[in-house]
Amino acid sequence: MKKTINTRFVVPIIVLQFLFTSCILKDVPTVRTSSITEIEALQAKTGGDIKRDGNSKITEAGVCWSIQNRPSIYDSIVVVDLSGGQILGDFYAHVTQLQPKTKYFVKAFATNDEGTGYGNEVSFTTSEMEIASINFNPSVNYENITDLDGNIYKTINIGTQVWMAENLKTTKYCDGSLIPNITNTNQWKNLSTGAYCDYVNYSKFSDVYGHLYNWYSVNNGKLCPAGWHVPCESEWDLLIDYLGGEGIAAVKLTEYGKIHWDIFGTAATNESGFTALPGGIRNMLSFFGANAGYTFEELNLSCYLWTSTPDLEIPGFYP
Repeated sequence: MKKTINTRFVVPIIVLQFLFTSCILKDVPTVRTSSITEIEALQAKTGGDIKRDGNSKITEAGVCWSIQNRPSIYDSIVVVDLSGGQILGDFYAHVTQLQPKTKYFVKAFATNDEGTGYGNEVSFTTSEMEIASINFNPSVNYENITDLDGNIYKTINIGTQVWMAENLKTTKYCDGSLIPNITNTNQWKNLSTGAYCDYVNYSKFSDVYGHLYNWYSVNNGKLCPAGWHVPCESEWDLLIDYLGGEGIAAVKLTEYGKIHWDIFGTAATNESGFTALPGGIRNMLSFFGANAGYTFEELNLSCYLWTSTPDLEIPGFYP
């Protein structure tokens, strides 16, 4: 027998559902996204214009971005300072930690007690970035070693010690087991095992600067090629004392010139052949927002080097 539906009951249900939905709409802020300016390989400048606050105090505002369209506050964000009071009108923000030659989608946002309002979506593509080769000291005699990935590193004798003159970029421990490459911020900050990443997760940086490794990978004793190890505090002290003490040693250990260093390189001599590079750091950053956690900082500004001695400040070279 053919089944029929009485449409007289269907239409009122739809109308009632629409009326119910309309009654619970939240009054979120109204925002416009600013144009993108000053586009570089790793950053760009943008912002927003908060047109109205939604009749509620704005608790957070900024921009969010992603390599996928329709970004939200659950993607990468930068927030503006609201300590001076409620913000209405224009605000500006730098979108950082980007990858070269990559398309991004950006939205301004503002949040009040009712929820988050988003501006229009704007897209842009970062510029290409040439990563120059390492400027080794041509006046010293280097030897070399090879890791399990086949990477060849220069080594240098300094006093009674032998040091690698390049940053490590292996993806394997010396026993052949793989080191996980963790790119996600939340996964990285919650790790209790070894891992590595590249600066802003851009793999081409590792060709020159090497990988960034967490403490757990350093502390298991298997990170370096066979026969090598991460130096302890006393070994760093021996190197620094041999080269004349703190300050003087940094000049002798650092790559010469401004090929990679924005500031410090012109004061360096690299007479030791150590060739320290400003590969930056993945550092803990506390801020308001969904993505509070580890952030990439100080590429071309600072060199941070691990020590196997626990609870010791990481040795570093700074301008």
